[in-house]
Amino acid sequence: MRPSLPERRFLLAAALLAAWALQPHHVHAQRVTLAPPSPPRLQQPAASDIGLGSAHDPELDYVLNCQGCHRADGSGTPGAIPELAGHMARFLWASGGREYLARVPGVAQSTLDDASLAQLLNWMLLRFDAGAMPGSFEPFSAAEVAALRREPLVRVSETRRALLQAIAGMPAGSRAR
Repeated sequence: MRPSLPERRFLLAAALLAAWALQPHHVHAQRVTLAPPSPPRLQQPAASDIGLGSAHDPELDYVLNCQGCHRADGSGTPGAIPELAGHMARFLWASGGREYLARVPGVAQSTLDDASLAQLLNWMLLRFDAGAMPGSFEPFSAAEVAALRREPLVRVSETRRALLQAIAGMPAGSRAR
């Protein structure tokens, strides 16, 4: 006697299950958890893609720490924020001027480390007033900046005024380039 239709289906299912179970590369069912898809991973831009040479690029440090007040072109704000362009290097001509540049509050109280701050000061002098640099100029070093910034200026306006008066009173030949 022939098995009934439900019995034939059962036997077929059992045979298929047995054949599947005997396969050499049998894979057991795994618990699958559905999670939302991950956002696509963005590649970090290369330094050359955004015009930066390194993480401690003095130009970037200027943009992030100084440009907000002194402006991109170093023009400052008349009557409020000193102009850097065409004026910064003249402080190097006067006794105490070099120290002044590293002790003004924006420099001395900067969150930049001493080496980055020295690089930034040197970059600013070359960027905004290279033509007025004394021929004897020695770049700021991290050690020099570390020592100078320990004593930020308290009387900034008075010190600036005294330095500018000293510079104005110098004979033109004493402003060696």
